[in-house]
Amino acid sequence: MTTAQFSNEANRVRDPRANGFVSPAFFRNLEAMPFTFTQSGAGNAGSTATLITLQKGRYRIFPRLSYVNWTAFGASRVLDIGLSAYTAEDGSTVSISAARFDDDVDVSAAGGALMGSDLSAADSIGVDVLVGGTSNTDGASIVATVAGGTIPDGAILRGYLVIACIP
Repeated sequence: MTTAQFSNEANRVRDPRANGFVSPAFFRNLEAMPFTFTQSGAGNAGSTATLITLQKGRYRIFPRLSYVNWTAFGASRVLDIGLSAYTAEDGSTVSISAARFDDDVDVSAAGGALMGSDLSAADSIGVDVLVGGTSNTDGASIVATVAGGTIPDGAILRGYLVIACIP
């Protein structure tokens, strides 16, 4: 049997009275948020680099469309990329997930890669981050953590995070 079915979002456009109105955010383009981080002074294993902070709002992060580039950190150095702890819309605390997007990326030599190497199948279409709190400083941050070895003075991380605001 051949079927013709519609996503929730497509149904909202087809008949908003029955399916709910579509937020104007549905029609927005994806946004690429660039970042450049330069380490000031050498850091031990466990050192962090905050790449992007998302203020109060609703976001879908697309790690597999996002990119990170690095200078050489030195032999046996690896990097995790994930989310800081943050306050959700409902006021609860979302725990830190230091390797949510990437776990143990080899940064010993200069290079670059798409993010999202460590995503679960459920997150492969994007990771929703619904940031609440009482001020914009309560935001969720995308954080890189040196998980093996140290981070040298002057090490650089640059790239972009692809997100969409969601209704």
